[in-house]
Amino acid sequence: MIKSTALLCAFLLLSPSTPCAAAPRESVRTNWAGLQKEITSRNLVRKSVRVVLTGGGEVKTTLEGITEAGVLVDRSRRSRQWNDASGKALIPRDRVAAIRFGGRVGKARLIGALGGLGAGATIGAAIASNAGAFEGILVVLVPVSAACIGIIGGVSGYFIGRAIDRPGPEFVVVP
Repeated sequence: MIKSTALLCAFLLLSPSTPCAAAPRESVRTNWAGLQKEITSRNLVRKSVRVVLTGGGEVKTTLEGITEAGVLVDRSRRSRQWNDASGKALIPRDRVAAIRFGGRVGKARLIGALGGLGAGATIGAAIASNAGAFEGILVVLVPVSAACIGIIGGVSGYFIGRAIDRPGPEFVVVP
């Protein structure tokens, strides 16, 4: 009875009750001063970005900073024409149409992984402590299966949290 209850609890805790849908990308229309303020307040420096140019192209690189003169990024093949002596590239602000941040933003992956690991480990420990027979191969199988339930819970929680996290924002520069 307790094993079936523990398995039912494991199923309910480790599976999402509703399908997780990806959140839409946040799009912010702002002027240059607002762009500087948003990037510094959200601590988005040294993140992977795509700088969309006014001519229609884009530069995929890492954001190093933003100044009144333009966007300071790591050197790449596409940003070669704006290289300076410091090893960075300064894309002029009149050439920047938008800045799109890659990856995901939020702590739901960490919280989900820790919660899933804790739930899985608790259920695994309950199953292992209630196993009636500790003879032969069960001496090894019961603790190993309990540990596996904890690991599966952590991985499941990570992916559930990943689905909840928001994609990186996009800032559209308006004159």
